[in-house]
Amino acid sequence: MQFATIAPSLANIRAGQLRALVTSGSKRVAALPEVPTVAESGIAGYEAALWVSLVAPSATPPAILARLNRDVNEILESADGNEAMIAQGMAPEPGRPDAVTARIRTDIEKWRAGVTQGGIRPSEYCRRSRDAACYLRIPAAPKQRRRRETWNRFLG
Repeated sequence: MQFATIAPSLANIRAGQLRALVTSGSKRVAALPEVPTVAESGIAGYEAALWVSLVAPSATPPAILARLNRDVNEILESADGNEAMIAQGMAPEPGRPDAVTARIRTDIEKWRAGVTQGGIRPSEYCRRSRDAACYLRIPAAPKQRRRRETWNRFLG
């Protein structure tokens, strides 16, 4: 058994080499409509979805953000863009930048609550660095560490 993202697993699922039991999002995946969600399978309220977003530095001028947002939404709303995303097991969600900010904040609260409820404790290094990956005690390469430090600065 494995927990995997859909895109790299989809070809094997379709070839019958893997059997998808459930998906972890709140809705069924268009590329695998026959596969139920975890919630539909008996764990009410379960949702742990992978999502992808385009982000920019906070100092990016509003005009550039507006143009990027408009162009990306146009691609996601196009038939070709929509089909390409679905073929990879993703669900395009065009929208405004503030929706991404809200999603990030909601996910932070959700996972913070899960960590707290689960009694997961950081190591001493993690208490000093506030490095989110420490909760899983994953060693980080320098490039990954810089990304996490940027993320942690965002979290404030």
